[in-house]
Amino acid sequence: QRAFQAKLEKAARGELFGLIAVGYVLGLDGRLAKDPNQRTRDSVGLVFSKFRELGSVRQVALWLRRENVCLPKLTTGGPRRSVEWMLPTYSGLLSMLANPVYAGAYAYGRNGRETKLEDGRRRVRNGVRLPREKWRVLLHDRHEGYIDWEEFERNLCVIANNTNRNGQA
Repeated sequence: QRAFQAKLEKAARGELFGLIAVGYVLGLDGRLAKDPNQRTRDSVGLVFSKFRELGSVRQVALWLRRENVCLPKLTTGGPRRSVEWMLPTYSGLLSMLANPVYAGAYAYGRNGRETKLEDGRRRVRNGVRLPREKWRVLLHDRHEGYIDWEEFERNLCVIANNTNRNGQA
């Protein structure tokens, strides 16, 4: 219990990091900094500028694939974090565009657990995306972002509207 509480306190200070998003590295001061690799920074910036231009995750994915543009992807499992360059996927782009870290924010507790009763049995789903008001920690302006918070919120609205429109068709 004490270890869990210490973890939450570290998260409340914005100092608890698991897997660091592509395009960022952990600086010597314990804060996130943009990746020193220019190619990585440029490719992350390209995703956001193309989304601004095209207004659709799907269209960005199609454009990047058509132009044969590879994006950095973190690989896990080894002793060190490494980056592979791969053609983007829709889910990877959606994850990037919906991640508040790219707007300079620190967020902790964005995912939770959902328990439902189905056919008389309890079903538990982990990794369920929580609404923002249920996140444990959200700290703005913690590091340099690729976009500002207003653009991040606009992006989320565009994504939600695109999803809703497709659901009504």
